[in-house]
Amino acid sequence: MDSQSSTAKRYLECMFFDESLEAKALPLSLLKYITNDFSDNLEIGRGGSAVVYKGLLENGEVAVKKLFQTSDIDDIKFHGEVDCLIKAKHKNIVRFLGYCSDTQGQIEKHNGKSVMAEVRQRLLCFEYHLNGSLYEHIKGMIMWPITLLSTILPLLSLLKIIWGYLAPEFFYGKLSFKSDIYSLGVIITEILTAKKESPDVKDVLERWWHKVEKSQKEQQLEQIRLCTKVGQRCLDYDPAKRPSIQSVINVLEQTETKKLRTETGASSSMVLQASSVVGETASIGNFIMEAHWRDPKNVATTFKMVTQAICEYYAQGRTNVSLEDLHSCAYNMVLYKNGEELYSVMEAAMALEVHIICRSLDAAPADSTDFLQRLLAMWKHHIRAVNFIRENISMSMDRTFIPTNHKTPIYELGLRLWRDNIARSDKIRARLIEAVKQRRGGEDELVPGVNDMLTELGADVMDVPCLCFRDGAGELHAAGP
Repeated sequence: MDSQSSTAKRYLECMFFDESLEAKALPLSLLKYITNDFSDNLEIGRGGSAVVYKGLLENGEVAVKKLFQTSDIDDIKFHGEVDCLIKAKHKNIVRFLGYCSDTQGQIEKHNGKSVMAEVRQRLLCFEYHLNGSLYEHIKGMIMWPITLLSTILPLLSLLKIIWGYLAPEFFYGKLSFKSDIYSLGVIITEILTAKKESPDVKDVLERWWHKVEKSQKEQQLEQIRLCTKVGQRCLDYDPAKRPSIQSVINVLEQTETKKLRTETGASSSMVLQASSVVGETASIGNFIMEAHWRDPKNVATTFKMVTQAICEYYAQGRTNVSLEDLHSCAYNMVLYKNGEELYSVMEAAMALEVHIICRSLDAAPADSTDFLQRLLAMWKHHIRAVNFIRENISMSMDRTFIPTNHKTPIYELGLRLWRDNIARSDKIRARLIEAVKQRRGGEDELVPGVNDMLTELGADVMDVPCLCFRDGAGELHAAGP
């Protein structure tokens, strides 16, 4: 075995224990070596377009699918299938390990003359599972963002007869080509739901709502919906009502371009029914979003995320919550009639944090300088937190919900909470006025900070006895009698 094949063999063996390694091109010489030159003794399956051999490595076995040279798959289609197989990464799908597309010249006799002909060898390499079953591996909801054409079509050739995937008529000895369609329906359904029984379209869409890519959510949900309908039709108890395989392929291909073509014959009803699915609602996205954002569990999760973001920002000046998700969730809470509850959640979280600040100031050291430094630092951090909440959570509320429902704007709410709990605290304001009195008649950078805070809080705070304010001449006075 040459050095190139030896390197590729080591890479292939490493793939058994390193799932991060990607499928790659494999030399023909390596595939010949591990299959003993495609020995009949290692043949494990044969179909209309390929034969599958077992490949033997030092630490495991692989399945090598050798396409017949008479196959009408051209280079573009072959590499397209390879790209799809590389993307199809999931624990419930046989792992694709590599491929080979080899073209060599060979002298052939043609009309009595020797000519140089091209001989093409195309092979695919997969994990080898003896008597494997999806049922043994599928647990819970699949977390794989589905792209219908690129995941299902290349895998049609991998279907095997497995108990639980057999059509009902199998048990009565009445098999037909429509029995394979039933098995395909089980595969489609399991990929979508992790279950074998016929799926409910609404349930499937809700499960997939937060798993598809945001940038293509509408299109992908439409694909999932169509695919669910295809799975339902494939699982029909009556074989005559199941679609043909060409009809299934056509519908799946059309989901990629969003163009549904009407076919003739038995497959036309399949396409028409799939088309009707798209027209059931004016907007699939709106339908699913409304169901999602009104689900009590999702609402509770959003409120928990909002509370977490506010508390984290007060604690450390930043949050681990995605700001994009935070803004999106808050916007949808208002859009789908949960604005009142969202506002209450924000108010409660802010009030809690202000109470924590109040207790911290109550316990501050007696030294006046330390007290003022701590007070002003906490005041500035509170304002930053209020601005963070306004910019990332309540932005849309300030424009629509708050004016319509006569709520206090978030920034004003932040000032009010500080005013009521800190500026008007008997203990804190007594310490504040005493600390400011000690600095009268001298230059002190802390006093302007106190004045700015009181000015921001408003005249009603300055009217409270024992607080201080700066008059028109710049003199600092105690308010009240």
